[in-house]
Amino acid sequence: VAFEIIGPKTDIWTFDLLRETLTPFTFSGDRQQVGWTSDGKKIVFDSFPDGGKYNLYWRSADGSKPEELLATNEYGFSAPSVTPDGKWLAYHGTKTNRDIWVLPLEGEHKPRPLLQEPFGESAPAFSPDGRWMAYVSDESGQFEVYVRPFPSLDGKWRISTEGGEG
Repeated sequence: VAFEIIGPKTDIWTFDLLRETLTPFTFSGDRQQVGWTSDGKKIVFDSFPDGGKYNLYWRSADGSKPEELLATNEYGFSAPSVTPDGKWLAYHGTKTNRDIWVLPLEGEHKPRPLLQEPFGESAPAFSPDGRWMAYVSDESGQFEVYVRPFPSLDGKWRISTEGGEG
């Protein structure tokens, strides 16, 4: 399990369920928004070093290798989710009313918008087979959960009926 411990400095920690040990994963005090690759080998996280631009990184979950920069922007990264095949990372950005972006994890790591609609979308999450993406939208006037096929986005289904958040 990986999570943030928030205080005067925010860092990511891991908890080994078998050994019942808590271990710091980052040490700079500016880390947040943690996620895992589907194979459990890497942890994805963002940081905001020294009031500069937001950076999105990944690092081996066992801490044996240094972190690798995936992307940088001035608006931040939130709620990272990685496809089961490890080819795409989705997150919501805040530049234009919370849109969902994808970042290829193979080849050139160049983010591109996936959902840019007149309402806010957030909290993308891929299905275990990678064929669907769930997300939250305020399209109905309140936050609701929707699903769409991925990567085509052909069709959209609201699956919550009385509100939902990610």
